[in-house]
Amino acid sequence: RATGPRAAAAALVLWAGLGVGLLPGAGAQVNCGAHIARSCDYCPDGQGQVWCNGQCSWVKSPLGGACVAKEIAPSGEGGWLGAPWLLSGCVMLGFAWLYKAKVVDELPLLPKGRPIGEAPAERGLFSCLTSLDTCLYTTFCLPVVAAKNYRSAEVCGFWPACILMFIGTYSPFYCFTAALRTTLSMRVSDRLGYPSWCLQDFLISLFCFPCEVGRESL
Repeated sequence: RATGPRAAAAALVLWAGLGVGLLPGAGAQVNCGAHIARSCDYCPDGQGQVWCNGQCSWVKSPLGGACVAKEIAPSGEGGWLGAPWLLSGCVMLGFAWLYKAKVVDELPLLPKGRPIGEAPAERGLFSCLTSLDTCLYTTFCLPVVAAKNYRSAEVCGFWPACILMFIGTYSPFYCFTAALRTTLSMRVSDRLGYPSWCLQDFLISLFCFPCEVGRESL
C-alpha cells in the first residue's frame, strides 16, 4: 500500500488522466472505423461516406452529407439532415394557412395599371426598412409574403406560389427560383403599369430577394 509522497504522486497522475479525458477537445480522438481522427468532421478526409464509420455516422442532406457523431446523428441508418427542413416547412404551411384565412383573403386585388397622368410611387429597394412589420414578415415568412403579393396582382395563385417559393428559396435550386421570381415580378410591374427590366429584376431577385418582396408589399 502506497503512502506519503507515493500516494500523493499517484493521485496527481490519476487526476491528470481524468482531466485529459473529461476536458472537451483535450486530446480527443474518435474511431472512424479503420482509422483515427481528431473528430468525426475529419473522418472522411475527402473520401466521403465510405470513411465515416466506427463512432461516427454519415447523414444525408440536400447538399450531399456530413460525418457526425452517432450520439447526435438522426435515428436510423443513413439518417437525413433534411428533417429540420421538413419541420420548418410544416410550420410555414401552418402559418400560411392562418395568414391566408385572416389576411390574404381579405385583401382586394391590385388595380390594373395607373390612372392617366399618375406617376409611379417612388420606393427604393430598401424602402421596406421603414416598416417594422414588413421587415419581420419578409425575414421570417418570405414565401408567404411573396405568395400574397402574387395573388393580389393575379399573376399566380397563393398556394402554388407559396410552395414554389419555399422549396426554391431554401434549397440548392435558388437560382431557378430567382429566374421564376423575375418573371413573376415583371408581371406584377406590368399589372401596376410600372416599367421593368429583365436583367435588373433578375439581379435583384438573386441578391436582394427579401428587400424586393418587402418593397412590393408596401
